[in-house]
Amino acid sequence: MQFVIHTFGIGEAAGLIKNVYLRAGFQALAHGTVGGAMSELRGGKFIHGFAGGAVSSIAGSLTEGVKLGKDNWAGPAVRVVAGGIAGGISASIAGGRFAQGFAQGMIVNIMNHLVHAAGVEQVEPGEEENIEMWR
Repeated sequence: MQFVIHTFGIGEAAGLIKNVYLRAGFQALAHGTVGGAMSELRGGKFIHGFAGGAVSSIAGSLTEGVKLGKDNWAGPAVRVVAGGIAGGISASIAGGRFAQGFAQGMIVNIMNHLVHAAGVEQVEPGEEENIEMWR
């Protein structure tokens, strides 16, 4: 759960950066760092988590403009799957587990790229009961 919270926070901070290249670079470094730290906490190696987090974030940034299907229903799915695959492959190349990198890549792209693209606002602690779940 902590990884999801930190990933969302990275997207919040990145939203303040207007230059698309600087924003993508910041997101990649930040997701890589958080991914590496979480990997260490789970008993893995920092580089495995860093590779999965950074590369999947870059994949999410690169696929940001993909529009598929009527009303773009498939675009977000492409971003999530591309991020998962990129995270899995990069984690494997770094010596880690594909499945762990794939899961991390999907989380990065759902909680960072897609949620922020949809305009979802961060919920402050204690305000959970005020969320309108089905808009």
